[in-house]
Amino acid sequence: MDYAYALLSHSLSYLWLSKATQTSGCARSRQIASEQIAEMLAELMINQALIQNVLANSKSTYA
Repeated sequence: MDYAYALLSHSLSYLWLSKATQTSGCARSRQIASEQIAEMLAELMINQALIQNVLANSKSTYA
């Protein structure tokens, strides 16, 4: 569960970074932040799938 909270915290920090760069008015900074968020969200989706797979395997192993 701590891992999930760490991922959530990490994603929120990226969203905060994106919001901060959007208010700076620099189009390139916004683009970079958007690309970073897209990459991070992809990583989160992969991590979520891996976690669900591990949980499913552990339930079937110990059931």
